[in-house]
Amino acid sequence: MRNFCLLILLLICIPAIYFSSCAKVENDEKDLPVMSEISINLNDTIMYLDPLTNKRRALKFNDSISRSKIDPKDRVDTVIIGKWMYISARFKDEGGLSTFKAGDTLVYKDINDNKNNKLDSALKIVKLGQSIFGQTDIYVSRSRLIQLPDTIRRTGIAYGNQRNDTLIRRTENHKLLVACMDKSGNKDSTYVPIRIITRKEFIESRTR
Repeated sequence: MRNFCLLILLLICIPAIYFSSCAKVENDEKDLPVMSEISINLNDTIMYLDPLTNKRRALKFNDSISRSKIDPKDRVDTVIIGKWMYISARFKDEGGLSTFKAGDTLVYKDINDNKNNKLDSALKIVKLGQSIFGQTDIYVSRSRLIQLPDTIRRTGIAYGNQRNDTLIRRTENHKLLVACMDKSGNKDSTYVPIRIITRKEFIESRTR
């Protein structure tokens, strides 16, 4: 009878100790997710009409070969206004990943010269990337984020007057925030330098 009681006690205690230790390991998971190989609009292409030949031509940018020749700390990816913005990156976390997002605040310039008080406007962008939930090591290729508008129409009251404004996005350098979270709630983020440029300026810079 005594041996039987000891057996019952062991059967109860061993699973309890096992599951308790597993839960402790899971709760103690405090390592941050790892992000690497981040690229914006990797291997992108833009089409244009060559005025000399009247033929459509392609311009490639942010290509892998050109990027490999540049020190990563000096690398600036090009984003053309009006085209879709994509992100490519590797995410790692031993306990399992949850999600990632990219965001930025862009300033659109008031170009209404007849206004006494020009009023620029900030457009905040925060977009979730493709699903990475439960993955421990995944490379995300060209996850679509947003198509940047070249013009914003704004209607409202400012400085005591009704306004119907046209705001445009000018060429400018930015730092795009990329953030990642794992299943335990640990977060990490980094800034990726990008060059936001108009289609016209980009084509002119490459065809001179």
